[in-house]
Amino acid sequence: GITPKDAAQEVRAANRAVVSSKTTLETTQADALPRVTPKRGKRSATHRSQSAADGGDIVLIIDDLGFDGQPLERVMALDPNINLAILPNGTRAEQFAKTLHAHGFEVLCHLPMQPRGHETPGRNAILASMSDDEIASTTRRNIEAVPYARGVNNHMGSLATADRRIMTSVIGAIPEGM
Repeated sequence: GITPKDAAQEVRAANRAVVSSKTTLETTQADALPRVTPKRGKRSATHRSQSAADGGDIVLIIDDLGFDGQPLERVMALDPNINLAILPNGTRAEQFAKTLHAHGFEVLCHLPMQPRGHETPGRNAILASMSDDEIASTTRRNIEAVPYARGVNNHMGSLATADRRIMTSVIGAIPEGM
């Protein structure tokens, strides 16, 4: 079998061959969120080898943690460079966060957000029907429910993450330095 570390190295090598490190950020009034577009143009062999040497970063995240019956011991047997995202509404969210942090894992708050369609993201989710103040206070409460959280990623959320107003409120509520 292949270890998570070997898998990450293989993915990094593949990305170096495919991804250009030069990008531009373009937005238009019609875009809900910015689009990242690679710059066009030829790159010299020297530049290509320098970019490959610099490499890029890949972040592996295991999410949807925080509930009874989940194999936390098996997760902790993985490479500690894998980030773990805990749902703040999980029955064991606080306990999982403390245990994972004590074992050197980086913990994220897996923020429940409204998806397109009829699926439910769970209680305390960020919803399009909320006011900006409700979004901000719900975001802060969710982050506080996951001790040692170093960042936030979305749970479901295809509707919420496409809405600039919602995302502005969410991002504004994330603590400084997170």
